[in-house]
Amino acid sequence: MNEKKLKILNVVPLPTYEPKDGGAINFLNRNYLLTEKNHVIDFLIFKETAENCSNFEISFADKILTIKLKNKIKSIFKSFLSKKPYIYFRHDLDKEERFKLSSLIKKNGYDIVLFETIRSYPVYELIKEELREMNIPVAYFAHNIDYIDVYNNSKNSKNLVKKIFLSIESFKDKLIEHKFIKKFTLIFSISPMDIKILRNINEDARIVFVPAIINFFTNKNKACDISSHKYKILFTGSLSYDPNIKAAVWFSEKVMPILRQKIKTCFLIIGRNPTREILYLKKKYKDIFIFANVDSLTPFYEIADLVVIPLFNNAGVKIKLIEALKYKKMVVSRPEGVYGSGLSELIPKADTPTEFAIKCINTLEGKIDFNPIWKKFDEIYDNEKIILDMEKELLNLSSRK
Repeated sequence: MNEKKLKILNVVPLPTYEPKDGGAINFLNRNYLLTEKNHVIDFLIFKETAENCSNFEISFADKILTIKLKNKIKSIFKSFLSKKPYIYFRHDLDKEERFKLSSLIKKNGYDIVLFETIRSYPVYELIKEELREMNIPVAYFAHNIDYIDVYNNSKNSKNLVKKIFLSIESFKDKLIEHKFIKKFTLIFSISPMDIKILRNINEDARIVFVPAIINFFTNKNKACDISSHKYKILFTGSLSYDPNIKAAVWFSEKVMPILRQKIKTCFLIIGRNPTREILYLKKKYKDIFIFANVDSLTPFYEIADLVVIPLFNNAGVKIKLIEALKYKKMVVSRPEGVYGSGLSELIPKADTPTEFAIKCINTLEGKIDFNPIWKKFDEIYDNEKIILDMEKELLNLSSRK
């Protein structure tokens, strides 16, 4: 049993720190488990000043240095005049914030500084010399390959201006991301597929697979009564996010018409802030139900017979996949939805509406055995093993000081 306890500074610029986003869920679960092992972690986070405090911020109030996200319009304007991407200016620090960060580092003398996502690059540039002088090792945690994620979002966007902007940003992000990743000797990744890309960028680094950590929650509340439908098919995700909108609409418009002819089913779409396009599906079809901004997904997983992941983007690992399998649910996906999960050869998948519908029917009718899938999932996504392996890597890195 390890007795050394690490002092870690985690630089983690995420879109949200609420457990309603895939990246945030993995980040929160991982750090809760590390702190349970008595490692001391301070966090550098970025937020809009008007945002409410998350439960994470309340729990770790005295361990968090919050940096104000810089003005969105000004950041976009600066990026147009520079080779640097928008996120670089959005996540910059002012003079007072730089002083606070420097003081925090000098005061605590961390064993490791862990940078997460390309958004942490501006912070790295500001403190790299100070870390070098103090002989503090650094590590990188890749949630996905960011520039690929941005490029996929540009393809999914229906707004021409946004599409062009994201395409340009993807190119700029790629330059920055390659440069940034080459700075590290230890890199964590949640996707075996992403590891291949990371190795091509930095062949000298030790790159470690750290599967996403999802906790199982129980909930006594009921989701809804849809007893008139024999099968209940579930999709979850932020319903204002273009890839999720595209997935929900594709399944509703292309796959559900085929299923209606074969089986008695309904489609449950659960998520935050649904757009008009999503809400229209409920109005158009009597067997499609929208549940917005729910407190917990557990009741819906409990009644679901099948979870579908009809996503078209293949960046990172889809937390909705890991979550569904954690609840021991059967899953049918497009190939992109199982990308990097370590389970892509086992999970039923299809990329055409007809084949997708057939896979759904075969799964619902018990023609596909999910026991080998759940067994393999449990082997890969064992939370205790995941955190012990990551802890070992961090301890090894800190011992080089």
